[in-house]
Amino acid sequence: MSKNIAIRIKQWVQIWKSAAAKINILRQKKLSELNKTIALNNLTRAFDLTMKNTQIKNFSRVVEQQAYFKKLLKQ
Repeated sequence: MSKNIAIRIKQWVQIWKSAAAKINILRQKKLSELNKTIALNNLTRAFDLTMKNTQIKNFSRVVEQQAYFKKLLKQ
């Protein structure tokens, strides 16, 4: 690797380390300003919608899987 590339990689790493600290501060600020009631309401609605549109099965297909593996062993 050339010296120029190594220097540019080190600069890139330093820039992102600096940015990471600033991004973390911004994230903490946004989280502290977050209205927790609204956030939980939004999450609840998303969860309820998912549960409404999800078909719950009373079986796991393990028996079918074991039979398939047994068949593969015989081949």
